[in-house]
Amino acid sequence: MNKRITIETRAEPNESIIRVSDNGPGLSDDTLSQLFQPFFTTKSDGMGLGLSLCQRIIQRASGVLTAANNEGASFTIKLPRTEAVGQSIMTTDEVFAASDHYIDQKCIQIA
Repeated sequence: MNKRITIETRAEPNESIIRVSDNGPGLSDDTLSQLFQPFFTTKSDGMGLGLSLCQRIIQRASGVLTAANNEGASFTIKLPRTEAVGQSIMTTDEVFAASDHYIDQKCIQIA
């Protein structure tokens, strides 16, 4: 089987959609149910923060990140169009500050 990653983008009247999918084996039901939990990982050397951080950052921008199986794994990001929100999207500094704060809070919880 030829490995394939597909990136699709679409602009709807009120939101922009980005979908990244592959044609691999997909995600198990157990993995799907825990995927966005902090410190959940399927990698032996993973920290389990990547997807939970991505989800938090996207939520801070009033968006949604979801995962599903669709002929492989599929991740979808939906972000409101700026006109629909009536405010500006987060600056880069705000994104980094939010992610740093999130990591600090989660690390304190397990310490």
